[in-house]
Amino acid sequence: MSFIDEKEALKSLQQSDVKAFDWIFARYQKQVLSFCYHYTGSKEEAEEIGQTVFLAIWENRFTIDEERSFATYLFSIARHHVYNAIKKKMYRKAFLEKTKDLTLEYDFDTGNQIFFHDLEDLLEKLLTLIPPKRREIFLLSRKEGLSYKQIAETLQISENTVDTQIRNVLNYIRPILEKFL
Repeated sequence: MSFIDEKEALKSLQQSDVKAFDWIFARYQKQVLSFCYHYTGSKEEAEEIGQTVFLAIWENRFTIDEERSFATYLFSIARHHVYNAIKKKMYRKAFLEKTKDLTLEYDFDTGNQIFFHDLEDLLEKLLTLIPPKRREIFLLSRKEGLSYKQIAETLQISENTVDTQIRNVLNYIRPILEKFL
């Protein structure tokens, strides 16, 4: 179906006429893509935004006022989507920059890595000096991440016993680790 004018096409679009949508799409597609490309500088991004704009037209077809300027309405939607895309890109860039800064800030140099490795070795040696059952309780808590209740159920002991054993381990290793640090 060929439309005589835009008003006729918009009335048909409001009735969910796909041919009317195709007519409007064909009429404005290049202008919308050019508009989006002007602000994004990316053909792919402009095409993606253009699809979103025309999808919004289809989804809002029942609310289009054929008495008002359709081009103004269409480009206000396009401007909104371009703005959101640029804002999203800026947030993403800022996030990546901040993440990069944090990574550099917390990056261990060789000296720190050696120190951390030595600290781990000392902790492992200290744990070998602890009675086996106490060591097992401590490792279930600290390495496996189990709660006191889960440890008590697993080993069939009371939560109070778990708490006492972990405190005993911490009271033993803390002073030694503090000297090391």
